[in-house]
Amino acid sequence: MKRKNILFWKLGVLVSSLLLFSSCDDYLDKQPSKGAGIPITTYEQLSGILSRYSSFNTDANKQLILASDSYEVSPELYLARPSNFSDDGMSQSLWEVEYLTDSYSAKGSWGGDFGIIYNANLVLTNVDHVSGTLEQKEEMKAEAYLIRAYSYFNLVNTFCLPYTEKNKNEMGLPIKKSTSFEEDLTRVSLEATYQFIEDDIQEALKLKMSATAKRNWRGNVAAANGLAARFYLLKGDYTKAMIHANTALADYSELVDYNTEMSFEEEEVMINGSTDDYEYVTINYPHTWDISTGADALLVANYKGNYYYRNVYHSNDGWFVPSAKLLSLYNQTYDLRYKYHIVENLSYDWGMDDPAYSYPGYVQWSYQISSGPCSAEMLLIKAECLARLGDYTEAMNVVNQLRVTRFSTETPVNVLSLTASTKQEAISLILDERQREMPFTQRWLDIRRCNSNNDPNDDITLVKTFFPVNEFGVLKNDPIKEYRLAPDSRRYALPIPADDITASRGVIKQNTY
Repeated sequence: MKRKNILFWKLGVLVSSLLLFSSCDDYLDKQPSKGAGIPITTYEQLSGILSRYSSFNTDANKQLILASDSYEVSPELYLARPSNFSDDGMSQSLWEVEYLTDSYSAKGSWGGDFGIIYNANLVLTNVDHVSGTLEQKEEMKAEAYLIRAYSYFNLVNTFCLPYTEKNKNEMGLPIKKSTSFEEDLTRVSLEATYQFIEDDIQEALKLKMSATAKRNWRGNVAAANGLAARFYLLKGDYTKAMIHANTALADYSELVDYNTEMSFEEEEVMINGSTDDYEYVTINYPHTWDISTGADALLVANYKGNYYYRNVYHSNDGWFVPSAKLLSLYNQTYDLRYKYHIVENLSYDWGMDDPAYSYPGYVQWSYQISSGPCSAEMLLIKAECLARLGDYTEAMNVVNQLRVTRFSTETPVNVLSLTASTKQEAISLILDERQREMPFTQRWLDIRRCNSNNDPNDDITLVKTFFPVNEFGVLKNDPIKEYRLAPDSRRYALPIPADDITASRGVIKQNTY
């Protein structure tokens, strides 16, 4: 495989998305949008809005990637090529929130999800007044509620404190139920925000299309129940979370078997090219890495096990840099997730080739990782709920259903099959398995909820070491320091972009720290 050109790839994805939607929904170029002035009169127009998944599928939330203990840039890695890592990204990864009020990442997350909410509200506002059958309209409403709930779930777990009895009267989010620019932007309480999300999820659960239809850029039964399972797991309602995980799995439960359905693509790079000691090194990427066409985008959407086409995207702040802690969690001999997702020497493809500095990266789909609900996540939610409700033996049986598809067939039984002798041991093993399976999509949410529940055994204090950072960037000539994020820190809430607070004329209030 030829060495990738990063700019070419970005342009390719953009063009591919446009081509894909031209082929799937050729009426999209006539669809209404904010300020377009096109009257909305038909079901097909609204369906076009919901089919345009490039408007919905990317979670711009860099907190999921940067802030957890799955990601860490060491001082040595940073110095190997500082231009690979933005100042905003480093501040975000170290929880230095006072420098993030103008962060491009925060702006993208806040503006991106409220843009999605606008489109969902556009559908909900018009659906009762267009042509189409009652059944079509009810399905469309449920899908719009799913989209709105999903984005509010993203926002509340980015810009607000974790949900607890203590925090429920803290500031939540502005609630937008229409497309009106006159709607109040006052932040309601955290409790009211969560209630709004829950109400939308209940409406989304009316979806009837199955994930087995393989149109997973659209709302479906498994996607709605998958989001519900996430929501109730986060709130600590393990009975409800397990009910919805089971419902999602009943709709669709297939898993990728890493023994038979994963393979490598090779790329050859030259290192130390300016010296007489230059050499060529082969980098082994998972076959999922090479996305360049619209057809491939559909493969991502309908990838085996996925319920809903969402992804987190990362490039401007470097790659998905695995921490030493994350790397240590994998059995590097038998765990095929390590074999295929942890790409050795990825740093060479990020300009650290002359002089050569070797460091791995986590790779799934080029510069993105699937983040929507999926069958693997539902098994892990089911297992954790079983453990927390007391049936830790069955919880281990459920986890092992996933592990058998992730570990080599040569794995000894005592390595492959997890066992636990106590409830707490089972919970700990499951949380580790969640981090191995979803290190850059769910780990940050796991840390937030574990530090907010009533079990002190779950508490996690995050610790990273790096150079000092301030409003001018990384002070790489200063001594390194230790950064800590305690369980009760207010830094779990990212600052709301200053531009949006100014645009609201002060109605939207900033977080306090």
